[in-house]
Amino acid sequence: LPIHHCIGYVDRALRKFFETARQEPWYENTLFVITADHTNELGYKEYQNDKGVYEVPIIFFDPSNTANARYIEDYPMCQADIMSSVLGYLGYDQAYNSFGEDGLTQAKEHPFVVVYNEPVYQVFSDSLMLQMDEHGQLISVYPFREDRLLQQNRKDELADTEKVAMMLHYGKAYIQQYITRMLENRLREKDWEMDERVDKYLFAMRIYKTRSLAAEACKKGRVTMHGQELKPSRTFKIGDKFSVRKGPVTYTYEVLQLS
Repeated sequence: LPIHHCIGYVDRALRKFFETARQEPWYENTLFVITADHTNELGYKEYQNDKGVYEVPIIFFDPSNTANARYIEDYPMCQADIMSSVLGYLGYDQAYNSFGEDGLTQAKEHPFVVVYNEPVYQVFSDSLMLQMDEHGQLISVYPFREDRLLQQNRKDELADTEKVAMMLHYGKAYIQQYITRMLENRLREKDWEMDERVDKYLFAMRIYKTRSLAAEACKKGRVTMHGQELKPSRTFKIGDKFSVRKGPVTYTYEVLQLS
């Protein structure tokens, strides 16, 4: 393929770079991270689909620790995980804000990766890949490890499973967190609130169309937690469970993330 010439050039460039870098005093104290944005010209069918086009390597190279080199294949990662992985590797133990996870320690039992593949969002976890539209509606579910060509959409079979429901919820929460914090310029760790007013949260989650309607519902006793009516100024924290009565129907919610 024509792209092989480009790969050969990059390979030579990297070889030359490291030949020079290893002569520098900072070389042994540097963690090199090498990755790509996405694939380009594709010669294999397993890369000619919505998952394969994003399959690129992420290489963490520590010249002082080559004896412990390892290959990670079954733990999903993406570019957003690089910062958390580097901080984890360096032993950083302070609070910070990140949309990624530490893929090197693999501390999370069921890691998630979210990718925007216009016009759909893709969520990966364990052996499943799901696609949802901009409204959070499920489009497809693929067991990508056994179906690398993505030819078996098992949405009808798996849509109601707990795993898919969790992946959908995570994908929606991830997107909401990212967009909200970008719009409100709240990307720093210190900008993350530990609690949030009830009326503000109800509006942010679109349980009510406006914040004033949310406040009115609270004043009328329609929002409760542990059987007690909540005032608009009361605050929610992660883990709280509350109920909202709309007409004859009462809905129960759990706060998994703040808006």
